[in-house]
Amino acid sequence: MCAGPINSKDRARPGRIHVADYRAGGFSGRPFAFLLGLDEARHPGADLEDPVLLDAERRQINPLLAPPALPLYRDRPRETARALEKCVGRVAGSLTASYSSWNLRSLDQQSEQFPSPFFLDLHRAASRRPDADYSALLADHPDPVHADQPAV
Repeated sequence: MCAGPINSKDRARPGRIHVADYRAGGFSGRPFAFLLGLDEARHPGADLEDPVLLDAERRQINPLLAPPALPLYRDRPRETARALEKCVGRVAGSLTASYSSWNLRSLDQQSEQFPSPFFLDLHRAASRRPDADYSALLADHPDPVHADQPAV
């Protein structure tokens, strides 16, 4: 539990937890940063097109708009990955990254989740093993922390 209020829409202030989206994160200069939600389902996201307005149609419409306002869905995962890399590059202090190892979104089909490719890249950098794969990652972090047990 935190002693002070949580601050999410304003600038970072002393004595408060500051929450920011990864596109705007890393600017506070705080000594500790936490990156949450780096599971395979959320990051970098699906590269599926919008079935209502396809990317080809968006490309035809965008030149008519000033500035182009319709994002291309196939480009979104690459843009997300670049924005997250920039956020991590801006972090001044230590970084703690996490992912949910259990899918609770669908209560009727609960299943195990795995870390995203970006989480694996962070592990490779932190362990100084550029060739590490998912089996090495899971071997280095064998037991997930559950809500009912204290973190170490």
